[in-house]
Amino acid sequence: MVTEPAARRMLAERLPGAAPRRFLWASAFRLGQDQSETCRVGRWLLAGDAAHAMGPSAGAGMMLGVLGAWRLGWRLAAVVGGGPGSLLDDYDREQRAAAVQVQHDNARIFRNITLRNPALAAARARGLRLAGRVAGVPVRLAATEALLRVGLPVEGAADRPRAGELRPMRRLGAWVSGRRLPCLPLPDGGTTLELAGAVHACVPIGRADARAEARLIEAIRGAFPLPVTRHAAGSGAAAPWRAPAARNPAVAVIRPDQEVAAVYSLSLEG
Repeated sequence: MVTEPAARRMLAERLPGAAPRRFLWASAFRLGQDQSETCRVGRWLLAGDAAHAMGPSAGAGMMLGVLGAWRLGWRLAAVVGGGPGSLLDDYDREQRAAAVQVQHDNARIFRNITLRNPALAAARARGLRLAGRVAGVPVRLAATEALLRVGLPVEGAADRPRAGELRPMRRLGAWVSGRRLPCLPLPDGGTTLELAGAVHACVPIGRADARAEARLIEAIRGAFPLPVTRHAAGSGAAAPWRAPAARNPAVAVIRPDQEVAAVYSLSLEG
């Protein structure tokens, strides 16, 4: 595709009515990706495209940079307000891990779109068309491209409280530790994306038991190094954002940047 005849031939096949006036330029390049050794040195913090060179796949580099700045913003505010400085170390660790995941996906995408064997390329195209007709697959692919499926290494983070009666869980239904806040309906017609605020929020997501949920949230607040608010967006075990398979009361801790910092369940045996 770096020659004018090849470019004009493909244009004529795809857009027979188009009449190109002038062929300006074409270029070939290899995928080059890298990232900084660290995103923090003392009081200096790195964010945006300067932190990670990405391949041009669906604007992944720009999206990751914007998300990184969003993740960093509330941390800076918290540290300036007296929160633990380790929140900034968490940013460095989590943002670099996210960049590795996105770069890995970029490399896979480029391997798939640069197949030189015509038979393999035709098989790939047919496979993608068939996969697009399978229920749920287009949504999963779109979520991957929008970086919604990037998982952050939140274990050991400063905003993961430790307390004897708290039982951390990796996931409960659509709520996954380290993933973005799931978009689920609320009774008032809104979505769970509106639950995030200026500070961390506790959202009941398990089996409805008001007394046990209150005990669980108080346990989180008692062990949490930052202000936490409680969201009671509705009530009842059938509330649409609750995990249907939950057996015990459970709470998701939501960061101001709409990331799920943790999912906790409270054992009713104590």
